[in-house]
Amino acid sequence: HPLSLGMLGMHGVRSTNYILQEADLLIVLGARFDDRAIGKTEQFCPNAKIIHVDIDRAELGKIKQPHVAIQADVDDVLAQLIPLVEAQPRA
Repeated sequence: HPLSLGMLGMHGVRSTNYILQEADLLIVLGARFDDRAIGKTEQFCPNAKIIHVDIDRAELGKIKQPHVAIQADVDDVLAQLIPLVEAQPRA
């Protein structure tokens, strides 16, 4: 997808890792925080509020503590969230 930043972590794209370090909000949908993806937990996205959605309760807060943890199917969450998001023109 043209808006994709690419894969993160030790096997990912360097620019993606740099961009994530500057994030102020990270919405994680159905993904786990693997140490190969995030490295040292205390240094991963240090300024970001994290919202983690996963159907498996055991994955929520397992490695990286989110500010908001939602146990749900990602499809259900997106079905409710997308209608609330307004399209913004790109500068």
